[in-house]
Amino acid sequence: MGANPRSEPAFRRVPRLAAALVAAAVGGYGALLLAGNSPWGRGLIHDRAAAALARRLPSARLAGEPGVDWRLRIGLGSLEIRAGQPGAEPLLRVDRVAVTPRWVALLAGRAEVETVRLRGVRARLPGVGELPPFDVRVRPGPPVRLAADLVAGGELALEVVRRGPDVADLSLSLTGGSVDDPRLAAVPVGPIAVTLSGRLRWDAAARSAELARGRLAIGPGVGADVDASWVSRPEPRASLSLRAEKVSWEALVAALPEALRPVPEAPRLRGALSFHLRLDGPPARPAAWQLDAGLDLSALKPAGPVAVAGPFTWRAPESAGTERTILVGPANPSFVPLDEVPRVLVGAVTLSEDAGFFGHHGFDFSEIRDALAEAAGSGRARGASTISQQVAKNLYLSGERTLARKVREALATVALEASLPKRRLLEIYLNVAEWGPGLFGVGEASRHYFDKAPRDLTPREAAFLATIIPSPVRYHVFYERGALSETWEQRVRVLLAKMLSAEVITPAEYLAALEEPMTFARPEPRAAAAP
Repeated sequence: MGANPRSEPAFRRVPRLAAALVAAAVGGYGALLLAGNSPWGRGLIHDRAAAALARRLPSARLAGEPGVDWRLRIGLGSLEIRAGQPGAEPLLRVDRVAVTPRWVALLAGRAEVETVRLRGVRARLPGVGELPPFDVRVRPGPPVRLAADLVAGGELALEVVRRGPDVADLSLSLTGGSVDDPRLAAVPVGPIAVTLSGRLRWDAAARSAELARGRLAIGPGVGADVDASWVSRPEPRASLSLRAEKVSWEALVAALPEALRPVPEAPRLRGALSFHLRLDGPPARPAAWQLDAGLDLSALKPAGPVAVAGPFTWRAPESAGTERTILVGPANPSFVPLDEVPRVLVGAVTLSEDAGFFGHHGFDFSEIRDALAEAAGSGRARGASTISQQVAKNLYLSGERTLARKVREALATVALEASLPKRRLLEIYLNVAEWGPGLFGVGEASRHYFDKAPRDLTPREAAFLATIIPSPVRYHVFYERGALSETWEQRVRVLLAKMLSAEVITPAEYLAALEEPMTFARPEPRAAAAP
C-alpha cells in the first residue's frame, strides 16, 4: 500500500516547493527576455513609448532598437529633444533610456514605472554649447524624485510633490563634485552647492507651465527670488525673472567655489548689492528676446585701501608670454591724465567701445542681450564688455576664454565700480589699453601712430585709434601699409557720424575730418651697417 502524500512531513515538501518556485521564476524570467527582445516585443515597446512621448513632448524623438536587458530593464534606445525650428541642433541628447517597471504591479496586470534611467545626457545651452555628459535617475513617485550623476562626482536631485491636479512643489539641488571642462575654467570648478525651490503650475491642454514664488540659493543668505514660465501656444515663449535685495558681498564671495572667487588683487568690498533681471521671448527667435536688468551698488563700499586709486605698477602682457612693467601714474612720461585727453578722443572711445559708460554700473545689459541673441542664432558669441569690464580684465585676469574668467571679471568689475569714480576708471582704461604690438596707453599710441601728444589729435585720428581697440595687433597692419582699406575708411566715417550726432564734434569739424588724409608717422630710417 503506497504512502499517503498528505502524510509526508512538511519539511520534505519544502525543497520541492522551492524548486518549483525557482523553476517558475526562471521560466518567467526567460519568457520575459524572449518576449521583450522578439520583433513583436520590440515593436510594442517602441510604439507605446513613442505614443507616450508624443503626448507629453511632441519635439522628442526615439531612435535605435528597444529591448529588455538581463536585469529586466526595458531599453528604449536613444532620445533627442529639439527646440522646434527646422534644422536646429537638438537641445538634449540621451544615449540610452532604460525603464525599470514595478514588477509586483506588472504581475497584477498594471503598467507602473519604478525608475527611469537616462545614460549619457548631453544638454546644449544657447551661447554656451554642449555641457559635459551626465546620467539621470527618475522615480515617478509620488513624490517624483530625480537624481543626476554628474561627471565629477556631484549630484543633481529633483523632488516634485503634487498638491493638486495641476500644481506641485518643486525642489532642485546641485551639490558636491566639480566640473572639469575647458570651456568653463582652466581648472576644475567645485565643490558646487545650488538649490532651487518653488511652486510649479501647469496646464496640459495649453502646454504651459509656471514656476512662482521660487527661490534660487547658492549659500546661506545668498540667493534670488525666481519666477519663470513657458507657453507653447500660439508660439513657444519663455520668461525668467530674478530679483535679489541686499545680498551680502562677503557671503556671496564665501559661497562661490574657489575658482570663481574674485582675484586677490581686486579691491575688497563690504556691504550689499541688489539686482533684478527679466528675460522674455520666443526661444526660436532670439532677436525678439526682451531683457530688463539693473544693478544697485550704492550699499557697497571699499573694505580697505584701493591700490589703483592712485599711481600703481602694472604688468602688461606681451608676445611670447613675456611681461612688461608699466607705471600707471605721472612719473611715467607716457601717462596721460584724463584732463589732458582731448574731448574728441574721449568721445570716440566711449562711443565706439561703451556708449553707456557714464550711465551704467559696470554692465550694459542691452548689449549683453544682443550678444546672447546673436550667439543663440549663429552659434558664435561676440563680446559685449563695457570699459569697466575691460579694465578689470586688463588689470587682473588673463585672456583665457572661459565662463569662469567671465564670472571673475564680473566680480572684479563690481569691485572697481564700487571703489572708483567713473573718471578714474576711464583714465586707467586709456592708459592701459593695448593699441598695437607692445603699445599700451594712449600716450604711446598717439606718439607711435601720429608723432604727437594726445591733446593734439584731430577728430579723424581719434576716431581711427578708437576703431582699432578691439584687435589692435591685427589692425596694426594699416600703419604698416601706410593707409586704410576702404572698409576701414567706412568704419572711421561711421564713427565720425556718431561723434557728430552726440555733439562731440561740430558740423565743420565733421566735414573737415571727412576730407582729411590719414597720415601715419613713419619710423626714422635706420643707417646702413658698415661693410
